[in-house]
Amino acid sequence: MYIEQVKKALDGIAEEVSELAPRRVIAKVPANKVHEAVKRILTEFNNMVYVSQIVAVDYPDQKQFELNYNLWAIGHGMITLRTRIPRDNPRIKSIIDLIPGARGHEQEAYDLFGIVFEGNPYLREAFLKPPELKGKYPLRKDYKLG
Repeated sequence: MYIEQVKKALDGIAEEVSELAPRRVIAKVPANKVHEAVKRILTEFNNMVYVSQIVAVDYPDQKQFELNYNLWAIGHGMITLRTRIPRDNPRIKSIIDLIPGARGHEQEAYDLFGIVFEGNPYLREAFLKPPELKGKYPLRKDYKLG
């Protein structure tokens, strides 16, 4: 069964693995273990995995960002690796060395939230937002228009 493969791959790393729906698994992983978790998922599913999206969620009242790495294991289903990072120093290890296609997803989270993906040399502002918003992160909940 699909969830059992994910549990096996993330044994000793994931804090929790649950099935949201058929072919849809969510695993809560500590931020410092996301890179290793992706590596293990790639191994378990014979490198037939791509990043569908990396979704950042801002929780200013908790002083955290949540990152959801939506990985599609071809022929199996979606695996979401969910983690939290501090909002005051939003840094996490990049996964582009494992899945180069994550480059644009990491770039988007950097440009719009200010999340730094360590090891990604392509991060720059004004990727999606206009240059006049340099140093501002419009998808953070405390961002003020005008």
